[in-house]
Amino acid sequence: MIKYTKQAVAAYTLAANISDEALGSMRTVAAFGMQRSLVHRYATHIAVARAAGIRSGVALACMIAALNSIIWWTYGLAFWQGSRFLVQDKVSLSAIITVLFVTISGAFALGNVSPHAQAFVDGIMAADKISQMISRQSPVDSSSSTGYTLPRVAGAVEFKHVRHVYPSRPEVLVLDDFSLTFPPGTTTAIVGHSGCGKSTIVDLLERLFLPTSGSICKFDRRTYCVGAAVG
Repeated sequence: MIKYTKQAVAAYTLAANISDEALGSMRTVAAFGMQRSLVHRYATHIAVARAAGIRSGVALACMIAALNSIIWWTYGLAFWQGSRFLVQDKVSLSAIITVLFVTISGAFALGNVSPHAQAFVDGIMAADKISQMISRQSPVDSSSSTGYTLPRVAGAVEFKHVRHVYPSRPEVLVLDDFSLTFPPGTTTAIVGHSGCGKSTIVDLLERLFLPTSGSICKFDRRTYCVGAAVG
């Protein structure tokens, strides 16, 4: 259940991101005619979530069926073994009834757990994702005071064969061999549909992330580069 619930939540998260980006950039989506493409991507993730949800439901049904089977088997065992002990004069009838009622009470208590199993699984899955995010070590130490600090930025900025993927979505390639020069004293407009990498370029310029490969260089009197291998 944890496995399939994790798959369903991951797919729902991707689908929600697509819908948020599409609704938040509705004008851009309409201008580039991306409606069908976004709907297809959204439907693909929803189909994955639906399949994983069905498998999780089947696992939950099997668990509840096994739990109820154990309860009824326990009833049968209590009656069968109690009758044998009663015939052999090993226990009294009052002891058999006491054990039977204790067994019924325990079985009902155990059975009341099953409706909340899905909530327990969702909590375990959510806590696991939060723990992974908390324990992750970022390659960019924002509190570090080491390294060279530029006194001013007045030169050109150049992206050289930059490739980038986000740590939370390693299977999605955002920038693929991206190269571009920003001349000083000019305004450069970057346009494109949702998810094409516009915000990623700004994040890389601000060093919120390091590129997976390639480098970002600043040209003035000296050249300074930042990249996956350059540091």
